[in-house]
Amino acid sequence: MSRSAIRLYVKSAKVVTGTVQVQHARLRESYAVETEPKHDYVLDEGQKKVLQLVKEIAFKHGLEVEVLDVAKENVLRRALQEEREKIRTFPTLIAGPGRRLEGEITEVQVESLFSRIAEKTRKKYL
Repeated sequence: MSRSAIRLYVKSAKVVTGTVQVQHARLRESYAVETEPKHDYVLDEGQKKVLQLVKEIAFKHGLEVEVLDVAKENVLRRALQEEREKIRTFPTLIAGPGRRLEGEITEVQVESLFSRIAEKTRKKYL
């Protein structure tokens, strides 16, 4: 199975995690030091749990999952990707045509999906 065949789409929130001092060049070699907020992207607890769950089960079945955080993507790429994939709920796990899990993803659902994919992959190479 190719690397990008299984994708997990998540959407983090940009939050202020502290401050950082930045030097700004002014006219005639004088510098101004200002304090600016430092941002980071953080997943909510539900999406963190799903991300960890998907990674663990994928590893167990020998599958690779590409994780895409749409909040970190540029606006045009995100719009095209969401339109193409028709993603409205996060997290969304897509493993090919007709294989999609959205929202409240459970361990049973992921295990069932990945076991079917792994079985098909094994049969293909035997």
